[in-house]
Amino acid sequence: MISHLTINLNSDVAEPISTFLKGKNKELIISDIIFYDCKKIVYRARLRKSDFIDNLDKIKLKEERIKEKYGVKYFEIINSDSTLKMYSILIIQNMPPLAGELLSKFNDSVFIIPPMILNDWGLKVNLLAISGILESIQNFLQENTIKYEVIKIGNLEFGSKVLSEREEIIIKRAYDAGYFEQPRRNSMENISDNLAITKSTFMRILRKAENKIIKNYLEEIGMEL
Repeated sequence: MISHLTINLNSDVAEPISTFLKGKNKELIISDIIFYDCKKIVYRARLRKSDFIDNLDKIKLKEERIKEKYGVKYFEIINSDSTLKMYSILIIQNMPPLAGELLSKFNDSVFIIPPMILNDWGLKVNLLAISGILESIQNFLQENTIKYEVIKIGNLEFGSKVLSEREEIIIKRAYDAGYFEQPRRNSMENISDNLAITKSTFMRILRKAENKIIKNYLEEIGMEL
């Protein structure tokens, strides 16, 4: 079973980029996560012009200052909406250390999905997690003295068949073998051996199944992909 968890975290977990928003009533809305791992994250976001800069002649200078001061590797304005007075931006940055540690600890058991909202009051995050590890995630946050508030929690249900028969077998066998638990009860090598397939084939099918589940969920809640 897959669970959907929405939580508010203290903005400190998103440092150093969160310091750009502090004390100024600014808001960064992450609308699309292109890629992430334990070390970096690539995403598209929306930022009010009044929160950034409304003078196109000064944007390049401001971009360079943001990269230098807030740990951002790449920052580009990809669209400007004059009606809504918003910028659409592309950002590549180092994954904040605590977020990277959480992803490393839970690996294939937890996934970050948009939208995410970062402002002076905190970071609102949506997670998809394998049921059974939610308590472990909360324990991790408590152990690292991270202030958090659970806003929403619920099981993920699909209105139609999402996975192929082979993908269902692989993900069910992985689930039953405790691959998604923390700590894992079984390794990728053991499970692939029992299925009489190579480790690379097991990982490829598992990743494909996980991608389908996440994509289907985002479509079910009406999010534009």
